[in-house]
Amino acid sequence: MFLGRAVEADEPEWLPDDRDVVDMYLEEQRARHSCGHYRWEEDEVGDLEPGYLVCSLCAVMEPYKEKIREQNRARQEDEHGVTFGWFAAREETDGN
Repeated sequence: MFLGRAVEADEPEWLPDDRDVVDMYLEEQRARHSCGHYRWEEDEVGDLEPGYLVCSLCAVMEPYKEKIREQNRARQEDEHGVTFGWFAAREETDGN
């Protein structure tokens, strides 16, 4: 069910209209620059100026990520399947 339609037992899950909507959405997303603006937008900059933000969580994560990358290189392992993120802390146990 993509457009709010209840799918009956003898109906396909995706109708041609559903596929058209998805195709339009994906095409629209491809038309964006990495900054989020559409390629055809010519907004006036006005009072805006270039800059950057530093995410404090990413800043803490980066040295950890580099440590894992170095360990993988030392073991000649690749990073495929490695996911970095913030997870609930595991409780320390005595091994039992």
